[in-house]
Amino acid sequence: MGRVKAFSTNDCRNTVSEAGEGSVQHCQLFGRSAKLSFFRSTMSSAASNIVFDDIFSISEIDKEGKKFDRVSRLYAHSKNYDMELTLDYNIELFPLQPGQSFALALASSLARGAPPANVDVAEEEDKERDVWRPDGKGRRGLEEDYDYVMYGKVYKFDGGASEVVTAYASFGGLLMSLTGSFRHMTSIVLGDPIYILLRK
Repeated sequence: MGRVKAFSTNDCRNTVSEAGEGSVQHCQLFGRSAKLSFFRSTMSSAASNIVFDDIFSISEIDKEGKKFDRVSRLYAHSKNYDMELTLDYNIELFPLQPGQSFALALASSLARGAPPANVDVAEEEDKERDVWRPDGKGRRGLEEDYDYVMYGKVYKFDGGASEVVTAYASFGGLLMSLTGSFRHMTSIVLGDPIYILLRK
């Protein structure tokens, strides 16, 4: 199976529960995804736009039952940082099985290398839009190294009495939660966009 590039030209913000299957399919077929921007990990280089990465092993899929034909929800645990992940994904674009492992990265941009300091924000946004294009003429970015990419937004944080926190993101209605030590999430900013990149 070839690599899937899942991007959206529109910022689909409906959640699965609000939108229902039709809207999820619309985001997948015409958006192939959504947006995302997240946190900084000691595993990532300071010169990279990747702010978190780890290897996850899937423990269960759709343990509460399957609600949509083309969407499943996986539950996984990371090997390096002891993180718990829950993630909605398109099973036609990126099929997975319980017990399977995959690499996950979260990035603030698809551009390779960190953005230079003191650069005009509008100029950087223009460059970002040209990183990936369906006609193949855009600049090559981090998406070239992964099989499945979504773009979304961090919309919520839950923090308890301990050091364990949970960050939530939505990718056009496909939801993600990531739970673990706040030490691995110190750069998460509520409301920021973020990319999630997956590779088997």
